[in-house]
Amino acid sequence: MIVWTRATHYFILIAVALQVSTCTTATAQSGPIADRIEMVGNRSFSKHKLLAELNAQPEFLIASHAYGDSSKLAGVIETLLVKGYRNEGFDKVIVKCEAVTFDDDSSPSRWEITINEGMQIRCGQVRILAAKQIDAQALVQRLTEPYAESTAFPNFVEINGIVATHWVNEEGKESKLKDPVWEIGKEVPFDSELRLRKQVIQAIADLGFSHSDVLVRFDVDRDQQTTALTVEILDEGVADRVSEIEIHGNSINTNAQILEYLSVAIGDAIDRDKLQQLTKRLWDSGRFKKHRFRFDKQTQTLSLEAEECSGLPPIDEPIND
Repeated sequence: MIVWTRATHYFILIAVALQVSTCTTATAQSGPIADRIEMVGNRSFSKHKLLAELNAQPEFLIASHAYGDSSKLAGVIETLLVKGYRNEGFDKVIVKCEAVTFDDDSSPSRWEITINEGMQIRCGQVRILAAKQIDAQALVQRLTEPYAESTAFPNFVEINGIVATHWVNEEGKESKLKDPVWEIGKEVPFDSELRLRKQVIQAIADLGFSHSDVLVRFDVDRDQQTTALTVEILDEGVADRVSEIEIHGNSINTNAQILEYLSVAIGDAIDRDKLQQLTKRLWDSGRFKKHRFRFDKQTQTLSLEAEECSGLPPIDEPIND
């Protein structure tokens, strides 16, 4: 679904919709436009694939419409194809689109697209610069492996003596792991530095530093056809620490009993792994039907929502067989 951000686009879209009812729309996938586009140099992607990608963009649909401004179509095609190729690792791609007309016709008869792809660059290693408190190896691992959403909760299941971790959302439904932020061997998404910066900052927050600032850049090695993701830590910020603890839902166990069992206290460092460890510790106790930890990074408050198993003794007493 396309969401427009400017009111004028609504009027254009409405106008196009009205015109479709009275005339045939020329799209890139069927009809005259596709037949009048010629491509050369597209070694990595078929004409069908490129036209499909163009046809998914509102700028192209408007420019290629029967009532659109055909004089803008060549520029739109060049801009969109360059953007798409760069997102697939072709940082030096050159696209030239020319409108060809017959002498007796003012409107273009066809569009000739010439593509010089250049080499495709793939994701290489991750380099972390200026890390002092932050564990650089842990950050590299977090960026290059699948990871759980920041809003997901760990859940544990024991099968044949092996404990497996599953992640669930607020409703208790499965929360699938996200693809790596930087997948080594995959095509480099050029022009994505701003998005990557946000993802790196979130990764550092998962490691227990919620107020960091970083600079992200691509360092291309054309001999190896790879790009290193270089993360320069400008400011680590202060490490997250528990300033307050809240426990809800307990009646059999006191707050003090639970905290002593968990060995957690005000002033302790806290991160995503620590939350997972605390959750696993309570799961091991066998005293709770449900238990979820949250850490508010703004207030630095650690909270536990628990539902105890009735009929069992407190957590600091043994369970009778």
